[in-house]
Amino acid sequence: MKIQFPLNIPEIEAHLPHRYPFLLVDQILHISKPENKEEVFPFAPAETEVIGLKNVSYNEFFFQGHFPDLPIVPGVLIIEMIAQVAGFSIYPLTEEEKEKNLKKFQFILMGVNRARFRKPVRPGNQLRIRTTVIRQKKDIYFFHGQAQVQETPVAEVEMVAQLS
Repeated sequence: MKIQFPLNIPEIEAHLPHRYPFLLVDQILHISKPENKEEVFPFAPAETEVIGLKNVSYNEFFFQGHFPDLPIVPGVLIIEMIAQVAGFSIYPLTEEEKEKNLKKFQFILMGVNRARFRKPVRPGNQLRIRTTVIRQKKDIYFFHGQAQVQETPVAEVEMVAQLS
């Protein structure tokens, strides 16, 4: 049986080790793995795409100091949001895979390249985050990630993570 989308906080917490205040993803809307690839869970073939959401509230912990008179989401936290969404590239897409693979997998961020911040993200914005596996080499994954508010790109990054 296929996993039902969107994945909400309980399903996200079952997969990611992060907890409040550092769980920075509200929903996983979609995971698509190329049909022509024969690799099986937990390995994410190149072109695996994940789409997630983060609703930015004025009550976020970081707005107390960044910046009280002009609250914007810190760029490093946008990168962390993208990394958390990318971690779902190894999410099982069927209940059978989920039952066979109960071990928790963790992505450890190893590198960030070509990070660009196009526009500030403010309270009330909803970030739509899209990540794509560029390539995989053993347990090392290379990703491209982009965050948008509405249809406007606000950040993009290339990152490297290790599956542990």
